Order: sequence, then structure tokens, then C-alpha cells
Amino acid sequence: MRELGNLAIICAQRPDVLMQTYKGRVTVQVYRGQERNAFHADWNNDKAVQDIVHELNHGVCTRRPDTLLDNLTVVHGTAPTPIECFIVVHTSSSYEVDAHAFRSKDEAITFVQQDAERVLSQFDRAKPALLTNSWDDTEVFIPDSDTSDMWHIISKDI
Repeated sequence: MRELGNLAIICAQRPDVLMQTYKGRVTVQVYRGQERNAFHADWNNDKAVQDIVHELNHGVCTRRPDTLLDNLTVVHGTAPTPIECFIVVHTSSSYEVDAHAFRSKDEAITFVQQDAERVLSQFDRAKPALLTNSWDDTEVFIPDSDTSDMWHIISKDI
């Protein structure tokens, strides 16, 4: 599962890539004009996810120079300036895992707050919901139900 985080970081750097996770599967789509390549794997199959990472970095879907992010400046002989990326990993009570990448801490926090509200809105407000919240971890637990959702925000330079 460690490779899923690596894949999310690589996808967050590329505007031509869409990564989705749903029901234990990860799908990565690479867009090039009218062309589209898609890769699928079980999200907990590190070898298969690593193969997708390799394809994005070294295969047919390697990023072309004209698709570099606008705010990356590459000067001959120097490394690009790192960009801080915030990855939200959401685990639901049905064992589904979603990962979303954001370029700002505020966007990640807002997403978590809105998603937690969405989960809470599915239940009768008369039921007490235990909500633990810090800037990087949020948990929603509905007593007398099987609902327990967790969001973790991971900060990483890319």
C-alpha cells in the first residue's frame, strides 16, 4: 500500500493525469489531446502500482517537456524548485480508500471538512456523532452504526 502514496504524489505533479480509487481499485488515466491511456490495479498490490509508477516515469506515458507544470522552472544544471503537496487519504467504514491531492493546506482542510459534513449529513442529527479533529487528522464515528470514517492529510514536497 506504500506505493499508492508514491503514485498519488506523481499524479499530483501532472495536469495530464487523473488518479481515482474506488472499491479497492486504483485507476490512472493519462490524457494527451485526443489520446487516453488507462492503467488499473488493486490498490493494495504494491507490485502492480509500482508498475504504473514506472510507466508514468519511464514508459510511453512519460511527461513530455511541454506538459511541465507552469510553476516549475528548470534551469540547466539545477533541480526544479520543490512544490509542497497535501494528500488527503480517506478511509471509510466499508474499507474503501480514496486519495486526493491539493496544492495548498487550506484546500485540503476545506475538502476534509466538507467531506466529513457529507458523511454526517447521511445520519439523523439526533444521534450523537463523535468527531475528533485536528488540522491533519479527522475522524467521524456514529455510535450504534458501522460508520467510522477517517481522513489523514500528508504533506510532501514534490
